[in-house]
Formats: sequence, structure tokens, C-alpha cells
Amino acid sequence: MAKELTWDGTLSPNEFQKAAKAFVQKWKGCISMPAWAWKPFTRLPYTLTHDEGGYLSLEIVYKHVAEERSCDCIVQEGYPLESSALAEEVADAATLVNLFALLSLLMALKCKVLDCDTETHLYDFHIIYSASYRVPILYFRGYNIGGQPLDWSTIKEDLPLSSVKMLDESRWTFITKEEHPYLKRPWFTLHPCGTGDWMKLLFLDKVASVGRAACIPNYVLSWLSMVGQAVGLKVPLDLLTEDEHLPVNS
Repeated sequence: MAKELTWDGTLSPNEFQKAAKAFVQKWKGCISMPAWAWKPFTRLPYTLTHDEGGYLSLEIVYKHVAEERSCDCIVQEGYPLESSALAEEVADAATLVNLFALLSLLMALKCKVLDCDTETHLYDFHIIYSASYRVPILYFRGYNIGGQPLDWSTIKEDLPLSSVKMLDESRWTFITKEEHPYLKRPWFTLHPCGTGDWMKLLFLDKVASVGRAACIPNYVLSWLSMVGQAVGLKVPLDLLTEDEHLPVNS
């Protein structure tokens, strides 16, 4: 137990996979929320040394943004298409494109009734293990209905004011743009500096009482409940209340 008390708050690759898969199982009970999925990947980035890997994925999350700030439908958060029964029947890329077009049309018609000009922004979020920092890192990208990537200034406008304030004021929380280690394309990422330190503090009492191994299943959930707030991602309240160590979303 004395050795566990020196835990620095980081994870081994195997511990990350266990934590990630436990996170997916916990999230399955949240029928009101978009679903995270584990994406296995056998061809790993050169920075990873274990034989098998993967990452957590939440994709095609849409935000409907009104250009008229006085309009009542300024921001509407939606579910990813892949979580709907319709999307489960998608057979090819062409069908998916048609679904995107249909979604855009429906949302435009809805807001036209409310007399406001709108556009649809879509977001993908990935949680990837960093071999360098030994902690999860949140990668994300935004794009419009035509697939054109959003720049940071546009993405920032989509965030809640509390998230923008956090990004502006915190010396630990900042966004960079890096190559996605699996997809080899530029994505935005929340820099992981200090992650191990505050995860260590978060689990300090629990590690002392029940041991490190018992904390691993809640690691990603705890981490996302803090990190996700910076980009407007929230953990469902019912999951937060299952463990007293998880901070409630503000």
C-alpha cells in the first residue's frame, strides 16, 4: 500500500484501455446522451510500444448556431447521427452524406419558422492515450455541414461562456493544434500539462483507502468531468453522483 500512495496520477497503456472500456460501459446506461465508443487500432503510432491499442470516440455531434444573437435558438446541441436508429442502417458514405444534407435542411427549416439565420456545426471528439505524458488527451475538430473545417475563432464562439472564461484564465488549460496520432490529420487538442498532478490529488483519499487498482475504472470518467468542461462536454449527472470523487459539472 505504501507504494500505491506514491502514485503520480498517470496510467500505463493497459490501465488506460481498462479505464476506457469501463467508461464506455458506464456511459451505455445514459440513454439521453450521445454514446462514446472504443475504436480498436492495431497499427499504432510510433510513440506507443504496446501490441494493441485504440481510442475513445464521440463523433458527429452537431451544434446549430444562429447568426442572429437575439434569436431564441442561438445554440442547440444535438446527438451524433451514429447514435440514432436511422444511422445504424447507413450502408455507405453516400448515404451518410445524404443524411448530413437532410439534417441541415431540417434544422434550417426549423429555425426559419423562428425567423433566424442559422448554420450547422459538427464536432468529433477523441480521447487518446499519450505515451509521453501517460495520461489521456482530448482531441477534437469542428466542421460545417459541407465538411469544411472550422478555425479556432469559430469553434470558440460555439463554446459556453464559462468554457471560454476557463480557457482564457487558466494557466493549465490551453488548446493547441497537432497531428492526430492515428488519423495523421491536424486536430485541436487540450494540452495535458498538469493532468497527472491533479488526477493524483483527485484520487488521493481513494487510493489510500481501497488501492490504485480500484480507482482505474473511474479514471476516464473523472478526468472527462474536469477536462470536458473546457470544450463544453459534460458528464451526465447520474454518472457523477455514482462516485463521490467525481466533480459535478458546473
